[in-house]
Amino acid sequence: MENERSGAVGLRRVFRAGILAAVGIGLSLGLTACNGKLGSESGTAVPVSPAQGQVAASVPSATSESASIPSGGHTAGLAVVKWVTQVLNEDYAKACRSSAAVAPPEAGDPAKMCASDGDAVTAMKQLHDSWAKPGIPLPPEVNVEVDDVAVQGDSASVSDTSIKIGDKTLRDLELIGSSGDTSSFTLTLRVKKKEDVWYVGDMNIHI
Repeated sequence: MENERSGAVGLRRVFRAGILAAVGIGLSLGLTACNGKLGSESGTAVPVSPAQGQVAASVPSATSESASIPSGGHTAGLAVVKWVTQVLNEDYAKACRSSAAVAPPEAGDPAKMCASDGDAVTAMKQLHDSWAKPGIPLPPEVNVEVDDVAVQGDSASVSDTSIKIGDKTLRDLELIGSSGDTSSFTLTLRVKKKEDVWYVGDMNIHI
């Protein structure tokens, strides 16, 4: 069995290396506990603090604002709702720009990475495929909802078990078609606040 690895795998890495760590775990192909190969970055999951209330999706359409403008939220929960909805609706450029808003300066040119053929967008397409499963309703047919947001200062974390697409959690969707022992698998979105606006910036994955 491969050694298990865990780490805060940042979306900011997408802008450096052109790889979104989530696609490496093979969710859309069938997850097993032994085949995960993840690089890791320093950092740990954000400690839990009092949860925010449940947040339901209310996301402007792609035609209402330019995809070149970062689309965050006034709360961490709303930022997650918008980002997940954008990925599910294949609005990759907008989701990418939102993550780029909290990427470090050395991450690279967001315009290049978030272009239709950019590495980050290509990776987000694969992330979409790990969540969007045949026969499962997606927004706008159903809402994205978030609860149990762990906030600490200007950072927050949201587990995939706290993100619901209709009546299913993201965890439910990720594990459809999976095989092997998936009990140790976890995925947590890490959200950051910049200038009073929250953006999804990192992803913590454990296999």
